[in-house]
Amino acid sequence: MTQASIPIPFALGVQVWWTGYGGRETWIKCPECCGTKKVTLTLGNGEQYALDCRACSVGYDPPLGVIKKQERSYQPTPYTPRRVVEVSDRHTTYSEAPPDANAYSVVGAEDLYATKEECLVACAEKDKEFYSDEELRIKNLLVSARGDMAWSVHYWRRKASDLRKDLAAAEKRLGQCKDRA
Repeated sequence: MTQASIPIPFALGVQVWWTGYGGRETWIKCPECCGTKKVTLTLGNGEQYALDCRACSVGYDPPLGVIKKQERSYQPTPYTPRRVVEVSDRHTTYSEAPPDANAYSVVGAEDLYATKEECLVACAEKDKEFYSDEELRIKNLLVSARGDMAWSVHYWRRKASDLRKDLAAAEKRLGQCKDRA
């Protein structure tokens, strides 16, 4: 009986290059309210409403005037695989931990390169992709916040209108009761 074998992309114990990264969170002035924590919503009929900025508030907390921005820089990092963690038809993962370790982190073969030059090119691509995604995340945050603020004005205007109608109906009914008495 023959045994099937699956080749692994990189030999164990041989140094390769990983697209390692260093990241941090920074805070930037909110692009929606420019750090003032307030925005003015102007409706088509000219009515204006001053609102707390939803773009720089988290959950139900008050606005901060700043938003969180992720910064990341992929850098070629020497990596020596010591253990194959997973092998499948499309994916291979490695760990630098010795084979007898019971805790380890894994790196996919798609993030490993034989030369530093290849890794530098991959790092530049990953940086470009990350910052493109980060810009899209911030844009979507602002679009969502604008929708929330517009909905809030619509909701509370409608609520005030309904309450005025209810008050008018109650006063009318109360007037009818007084007339009967």
